[in-house]
Amino acid sequence: MRPRSLVWLTEQGFFTGQLALDQHPAADAGDSIIDAAQVLPFPTLDTPDAADPPIAMVASAYHYLFLYETSIKAVSALTHQRVFDEELALEHGERVLDLLGDVQAGTFWIATTLALFEVVTTREDRHAWRHFLRKRRFRDALALAPDAAHRDIVRVAHAEHLLSQSARVAAARVLADVQHTLTFEEIVLKLQEADPQCALRVFLLLKLHQTPVSDPVRTSLLCTWAVELSAADGATPADGAAATATRPTLRPPPSSRSASTSPSTSTLADRVHAARADFYRLLAKYKDRVPAALIYEVLAGHSRTHDMLAFAELTHDVAQHVASLIELDHHAGALKVLARCHDVEIHYRYARKLLWALPGQTMALWTRMPELQPERLLSDIMAYCQLAQQEDPVQRGPAARRQACTYLAYVVSHQGPQPPAIHNHLVSLLVQESHPKNEAPMLQYLAQHAHGEYDSQYALRLCHRKGLVQCVIEIYHSLQLYEQGVQLALSVADVDLAKKHADSIENDPELRKRLYMQIARHVAERHPDVMAVLDIAKDSGILTLQDVLPLLPELLLMEGLKSDICHVLEDIGLETHRLQETMHQTTATASLLQADLAALRGRTVLLSPLDRCTLCRQPLLACPDLFAFGCGHAFHRHCLRRAAPRYLPSRLADRVRQLAHDLDTLAAAGTAAAAAAQQRAAAAAELDSVLGADCVVCGERALRLLDQPLVREQDEDPSWDL
Repeated sequence: MRPRSLVWLTEQGFFTGQLALDQHPAADAGDSIIDAAQVLPFPTLDTPDAADPPIAMVASAYHYLFLYETSIKAVSALTHQRVFDEELALEHGERVLDLLGDVQAGTFWIATTLALFEVVTTREDRHAWRHFLRKRRFRDALALAPDAAHRDIVRVAHAEHLLSQSARVAAARVLADVQHTLTFEEIVLKLQEADPQCALRVFLLLKLHQTPVSDPVRTSLLCTWAVELSAADGATPADGAAATATRPTLRPPPSSRSASTSPSTSTLADRVHAARADFYRLLAKYKDRVPAALIYEVLAGHSRTHDMLAFAELTHDVAQHVASLIELDHHAGALKVLARCHDVEIHYRYARKLLWALPGQTMALWTRMPELQPERLLSDIMAYCQLAQQEDPVQRGPAARRQACTYLAYVVSHQGPQPPAIHNHLVSLLVQESHPKNEAPMLQYLAQHAHGEYDSQYALRLCHRKGLVQCVIEIYHSLQLYEQGVQLALSVADVDLAKKHADSIENDPELRKRLYMQIARHVAERHPDVMAVLDIAKDSGILTLQDVLPLLPELLLMEGLKSDICHVLEDIGLETHRLQETMHQTTATASLLQADLAALRGRTVLLSPLDRCTLCRQPLLACPDLFAFGCGHAFHRHCLRRAAPRYLPSRLADRVRQLAHDLDTLAAAGTAAAAAAQQRAAAAAELDSVLGADCVVCGERALRLLDQPLVREQDEDPSWDL
């Protein structure tokens, strides 16, 4: 360790000084390397030989030790006052020899002729801090203060001194470390009196840095207060020099000075950029520990829109980011932010403002966001169109309608089914865009969408009011009001439109014929031109001369109709011939059927005594009641009654069971009354007709059961389960 002081014992006193080796690293010969050199007198003695100089002298950290023949004395190196005086306990004839010091170990020894004494130093620096404090050597005093309370005393004195020198920021930095002597409120009041902005802000930032993470309330209060001071300080303006950019960044832009820039202007700009950088560093550091709503409230109270924008970008607060950009009239930037945002509520919140500022870009963005619900945007679109029409009915109003039509048409065409409100508003806009000479916008929509998607009555009313005849006819057609459509077309003397409407009906010839008759009647009444009526009949492809003949005038020259009448007569002859052939074919078919029925009445089935019932395999003739079919199968009546329900439809099967039950009931009752006998005969006849209708083995009903399982689920035995 390099020595810092020099002590030299002389006859006149002891010479002291500070070695300034660091200040004079390459001193030339003759240059002094000793600062604050002085010669001090020896400590006085209370003996007659007081003028004798000391035998030896050593220096400790804060004291000078002097050895005399019978005593040792200590003088403070700071105050030069005697602070210690001790007589040596020497034996008879014992003499002191020297006073030695071990610099490395920090110990001191007195050597005598008989012994070696150690001079023990204990807390020799305990009063040094007071001396340094009086001398305003605050750093040394702070280093030597024994505890936190004494260090606070030093800091307070240091701060008072700095405040007296107008060094308010430095005082705030010192006061930030005070823990016990002054309360937080006292320090704040002291700094507010000196500098209510800069110094207090520095103090709050330092206290904020000292606040642990476990104390969120204190952190929030300190940070909010610091932001409040920064926002209110003219050194961080959101307008003026710092607001020249369109939007702020989280780093201050580099200061560029030209040769013509005055020093005062550069200094102000540097101060603005530095303060702004500190402010953004504060926001970036504590953005997660302070409620964002408090920061926004403070910044909004000082109209710091640029700072709100920067903080929103820093915290990824899309809603506030967009709001700040809109407030700064930077709507294009707001749309760019929203293009990366999939929170639909934010889109809905700012839709109206963006739509008014940039309608085209806003609706283009909406088309790229399929998660948006168009019905939530409908009120904004309607308000935009209404305001645009009120502001500029010549240019902006029609442009707004066209933009809205484009977006809504895209929605209903590419984003799936939409609620009727979307279609109805689109219809109202398309009706406004159409006019009687150009109905294309509305006609195109009607051709692509069914009437169930929009309110047909509403669309019909709008088109009637605007005079869109073709659109009204299309709506009539969608509502299957064909006659009203043709009548409307004829009312405006548009025969071609009426014919087009009638030709659109393909699956109902009668209706098409009726519509063409209506057209022909209109032409006959309005234009007594026979050829015009006949042309209508030819164009229809369904009307004949007989149909339109009643529409022609009674006094009519037949010369022009001769060929048509001949064609009609030829058609009538051909139709008569075709009907005659059909009658001959029908008569022949009836004769064949009668012959087949007569042959069936004489058909018999021969049974052998060896024949067996197809179902029970018992002799067939063992039971007189039996059924024999032309296919060769024969059955006992009771066997067929049991088996038939399996092959019959459920309705007939239930009827067979009911008839069998009725027969059994009547037989068990044994009633001989005529009514009972008649009832029994009717039931037996009906049962025989059902059972004898088809063979249960090879008949049509049996063939239908080929793809059915052999064992039905209800016939399965539980013991079959694995």
